[in-house]
Amino acid sequence: MKISVRIFLGFGLMTLLIFVSNLINIYASNLIENNIEEFNQSETVLRKSLELQKAIIDQETGLRGYLLTGIESFKQPIVASDPIIKANFAELTILLKDNPEQINRIYRIKDIFFKWKTDYSNILLNKRKFLLKSDDLTDFLNATSVNPRFAKTLVDEIRSLWIAFDNREHDDRNLKFEIQSSTVRNAKLINILTLIAAGFIAISSTILLIRYLINRLNVLTKAADEVFNGNYELK
Repeated sequence: MKISVRIFLGFGLMTLLIFVSNLINIYASNLIENNIEEFNQSETVLRKSLELQKAIIDQETGLRGYLLTGIESFKQPIVASDPIIKANFAELTILLKDNPEQINRIYRIKDIFFKWKTDYSNILLNKRKFLLKSDDLTDFLNATSVNPRFAKTLVDEIRSLWIAFDNREHDDRNLKFEIQSSTVRNAKLINILTLIAAGFIAISSTILLIRYLINRLNVLTKAADEVFNGNYELK
């Protein structure tokens, strides 16, 4: 193989390695950019989830306080948390539209919560105002059509679903972070190997080029000496 062909192939291979390295960098950059967007969305999901859980707890504590005391101010957390609950359920439904498993949990939590609110909380709130201070709260609960144990079952199921929801969201975030970290590490390794390979090819091609030029100069020098000595029969 001619030395000129070798030099051409060397520089061509070096260019190809640099091109492949740039493609890998572009892929890694796009992955990181996408992961940042997903991390931000996941952060929003967890924040909305926390707000929703707090609002539901406010519903429970407000109901307990009002049932025990009959003081109207205990109903304020219930009234204040109603729009928060509706808004956060709606936002989570939009944020999780591409995650069937998580959105199904949200739908299930929503159904259970509104069942608790309709079949338990609202009934007690409406009937509690007719309870006199002298009346016994236990007798009042027994006289209503609600079942406290059934209500507790609903609340416990909601909490269980929230735990599963948050755990899955954190697991997804950790997996994406691991994939991103692995991609970055691999991209760095490939860049280092590409740089070493490109440097080796560049040095080898330069040495071949220098040797080629030196050989050509030696031939020309030898020919010049022959001509100087009167020998004009050059090959």
